[in-house]
Amino acid sequence: MLVVITICCFLPALLLTYDSVIHPRWVDIISSHPQQVRFSEPKLIAEDLVDAYRLTWSEDGTRIEVYESNWTLATPDEPGTIKVFDAHTGALVDMYIEADTPKQEIIVCANQTFAVEFRDIDGYKWSISLIRDNKTINEFVFSPIYRGEYEGSRVPYSESFSPECNYLTFIVDGWIYHEGNGPQELWLLDIDNAVLRPIVIGRWPVLRLWDYPVQSVQPGWSPAEDRIVFGDSEFGLEIYNIRTMKRRWLVGPDSAGLEPKWSHNGKWIASWQPGADQNAAYDSILLISTDKRAKAITGQCSFSGDIEWSPKNNLLAYLCPGGQGNYSLWVWTIDETAYK
Repeated sequence: MLVVITICCFLPALLLTYDSVIHPRWVDIISSHPQQVRFSEPKLIAEDLVDAYRLTWSEDGTRIEVYESNWTLATPDEPGTIKVFDAHTGALVDMYIEADTPKQEIIVCANQTFAVEFRDIDGYKWSISLIRDNKTINEFVFSPIYRGEYEGSRVPYSESFSPECNYLTFIVDGWIYHEGNGPQELWLLDIDNAVLRPIVIGRWPVLRLWDYPVQSVQPGWSPAEDRIVFGDSEFGLEIYNIRTMKRRWLVGPDSAGLEPKWSHNGKWIASWQPGADQNAAYDSILLISTDKRAKAITGQCSFSGDIEWSPKNNLLAYLCPGGQGNYSLWVWTIDETAYK
């Protein structure tokens, strides 16, 4: 009896120590510690953008489109407004109303228009259809690796394409025991070979007894479509190789942020890093060089919005929320000579 009591008391303490002390220290030891460098300060492009939630670059990298929501309680389905700014001068060069949102998720990728449709079969099995030119080109039935505690609790979402549209990814959400029942899962659809499979299972605490997030697996694609970067400021950033199916550490939690995105020249990864103080938090935009030698930080947003790389120039645009639902648009020039 004494042995059983000792094990019951000692084991949770050991697991808690592993989650909070051993694992973070181990990640810090095996991951790189980039030297911090300074670039020129970001440039303010536009202010007083109402409920801005997304930005995109033009193909030539000269203009930035910002999507503003027109959502109200009275008209929740009202299309939003799109404002187009000159990326260098900040001049407003165009403005128009967004097209009505279709029932299916419509994604334009490499001048192709796809529809992605998920269907709940029985709460544990799902189907995914990929449609192009009104024809279904892929259709699969799949189940999350970790079943939910109840039907429909593990929902696929956040579908996105690789740069050249050869792959489609989506996420099955996760949380710890009380609100979900599993880590996040990243699934990959190889469009040409018609193969669907899970490729990344996010990390989660060994002792799942409190309300704690699991590792984010939101993917950021490399320009060559051969690797993805994923992770967050709780678990660090990792890189997964599509061809070898292996993952490796990039940086530990101290140098990591959320929703990492790969630059189009393949040399930088950008993410937003939550502030340390939850009561007076300021998020920062964080850059990591893919050779792991350098990092740079800027920001001071109350909560970071969307971040996107220019497709042509070494520029990073991001939305920074202000008060009363207003956002500002910034562009950061990345001068690579600063750390050579």
